[in-house]
Amino acid sequence: MKIKALLLAPLLVASFGCETKSAPQEEETAEVKPAEEAPKAEAKPSTEKSTIDIVLSSSAFKDGEAIPTKYTCDGDNLSVPLTWSNLPEGTESVAVVMHDPDAPNGTVYHWGIWTIPAAATGLPEGLPPSAEVALSISADTKVVASQSSNIAKTVGYTGPCPPEGDDAHRYIFEVFALDHPGTSFANTPTAEALLSELQTDANAHGTLTGTYQRQK
Repeated sequence: MKIKALLLAPLLVASFGCETKSAPQEEETAEVKPAEEAPKAEAKPSTEKSTIDIVLSSSAFKDGEAIPTKYTCDGDNLSVPLTWSNLPEGTESVAVVMHDPDAPNGTVYHWGIWTIPAAATGLPEGLPPSAEVALSISADTKVVASQSSNIAKTVGYTGPCPPEGDDAHRYIFEVFALDHPGTSFANTPTAEALLSELQTDANAHGTLTGTYQRQK
């Protein structure tokens, strides 16, 4: 009997080993696939208006120089003569706004004139203080332009008039080119309101800066 038991022992051990063998485990980490590259967006053409610089000048002073007294509140308060060139193709009208960014309580607006036909190349000095002014394009042709109100609560131009004792103020003349006859307003606009319209509507722009300081 002992011999028979000894012969059966290896068989029982082998059988037990086969029954307790564990199944292989699944991998915990999923396979990582390479990220797909996003399709490239097609470039869209720009919708912004192309702008060029209009050349703006005056026979009364050069850019950055002092404005003569006769164009100020200390003189005859005449509107400044202006000349422009380099209007873009397709321009139908021109507009001009003058403002003082150095006023003690913020920017003040001295002049606004618009609906100037593109055939005009400038403005003479001394335009009348009226909502509409006649401009001579040639010896035989006259057109009508519109003027805004100003800081003095009058219509048309009012010249530099900084507080006495202030350093010289800058007076910026801005010219705008439009591809239409000019913005329509129900009532005479302020120069500030006119400028706000022109800044979003113009195809081209130019500036001229003069200075003025009142004598003590």
